Amino acid sequence: MDSLISKFIAENLTLAAGKRLMNKDVLDAWVAATGETAGRNKLYAAIHHLHGVYKGQGYFTNVHLTPKEVKDVTVPVVAPVEMAAPVMQVPGLTAFEQMQLDLQRQALESKERARLVKMEAEAKLAREKMEAEKLKAEAEAKLAREKMEAEKLKAEAEAKLAREKMEADAKAIREKIEAEKLKAEAKAKLAREELDRKIARDVADAKAAAEANATKLRMVEMKISAAKDLMNMKLADSERSREFQRIENNKSRALYAVSSYNRHLDPEVVGTVSKQYVTGDSLRRCIEFNAWDWAGAHNLPAMKSLKNTITSMEEKIEVVLDGKSVEKSVVEIQAAIDLTSKVDTGVIPAKVVDASLKLVSEIPVEGTEEQPIVEESTAVAAEDIAGSQSMLLKRLVEVPKIASRDEDRHMKTELDWVVAEQKPKKDTAKRLDKRRYIRSKQSASFGGNGQIFVKCDCCGVLMNMDDDGCARGHNLPKARGGSWDVDNIRLICATCNNNMSDDYTIREYKIKVLYIPVTHESTGDASNEAESSDSESTGDASSDAESDASSEAH
Repeated sequence: MDSLISKFIAENLTLAAGKRLMNKDVLDAWVAATGETAGRNKLYAAIHHLHGVYKGQGYFTNVHLTPKEVKDVTVPVVAPVEMAAPVMQVPGLTAFEQMQLDLQRQALESKERARLVKMEAEAKLAREKMEAEKLKAEAEAKLAREKMEAEKLKAEAEAKLAREKMEADAKAIREKIEAEKLKAEAKAKLAREELDRKIARDVADAKAAAEANATKLRMVEMKISAAKDLMNMKLADSERSREFQRIENNKSRALYAVSSYNRHLDPEVVGTVSKQYVTGDSLRRCIEFNAWDWAGAHNLPAMKSLKNTITSMEEKIEVVLDGKSVEKSVVEIQAAIDLTSKVDTGVIPAKVVDASLKLVSEIPVEGTEEQPIVEESTAVAAEDIAGSQSMLLKRLVEVPKIASRDEDRHMKTELDWVVAEQKPKKDTAKRLDKRRYIRSKQSASFGGNGQIFVKCDCCGVLMNMDDDGCARGHNLPKARGGSWDVDNIRLICATCNNNMSDDYTIREYKIKVLYIPVTHESTGDASNEAESSDSESTGDASSDAESDASSEAH
């Protein structure tokens, strides 16, 4: 079987690079050449072992069947005759081995011939490339010469055209100059003719204007005369108007804002820029209330003396109120300031203040080595020496400045004044110990076990400072901008504090609920004095009772 396979391969197969031989074609050739159907696998293995032959899936590469007309040729390789070599017979080799050796030699010879052919082709290609480049260079040189000739001809043509254009432009310029010269001469001629005509018209117009100006001058003189007459009339009217304005400005007018409580808190100020007054009744009412506010009762003899003093200082003036002229009894502003200042320093007996200060200075401060209450309470009591009159005095002093304003010539109400004073203290003041708010008029006293009793700043009821019934009352309510500053807090009872709510200041609440004005009628003086004496006796009795209670508490 091996010899048969070797013979089949030698006679029917030829090496061929790049060729593909299908397994089916090999098997058909095997059956046709040998008549055998067995040995297929050995045949495939022998073909696979040939030099340069590769086995694929159902095919072989680099080998093909030898055509029948040349199947007797040993190595069918296309090559030049001069390179053919005689077949070498190596002794001792089988026919199959000899065939493999021949096939290898043929493959080497084919490879060498291919290399030589390739080299010859490359040399030929190089020669052809050199020839082509030579031809290209000659063509480019020729093209360059032709281009230079063309550019030379073009330049000559352009130069010729430029010369012709310059000549044409020069000719056109000469013709244009001639035309403009002729046009200028014609225009000058027309201008001379027009100037002559204009001179003639101007002479005529000047004559007409002279005549018109003469007429116009007469009209202007008439207008100037009429304007002088009108100006004299206006000056006379203006003088009358200024005289009327002087008269009006010299009329006294109201310089106060009306509020619900100004009868006893806000004086009625009237006057002009240069002269101001306070109505006698409003000055008396304000001083009486402020004295009552500090003392807690009316001193009728003193109030009667005050009324007589104010009456002696009054004078009658005309005041414009709501567009109508009204006669008012008034006190000149400086006299009112002097009177209020005297009342400030004389209403409160010094011994009352001294006694309260001594009591307050003895109050210890728990939990601290310092005694700031002494200094703080002294300041409060010192302010009380001037009493409630101080606010009235401050406001009266401001009246001349208010009257000299260009706008808003109205004195603030006491509420507006308090609000303005509270604004800078709103964010700085803090809630303090109750003892820091004690005022001399509250008649502070010691009770048992270190207790302190004070009178309500509103109704006068006796309070234990340590109880909830003693409250820190805001004069200006917190809702209206009031702070915890000493100037704004009063020690009052819980009842008064609840009744005030956020609706009133403490002084407004006193007027609303507690205050009974003094009546100075000739028939009512005795009754008023009686009522006052009754209230004073009642107050004294209650004070004695309170003193006894406190003594028992001690």
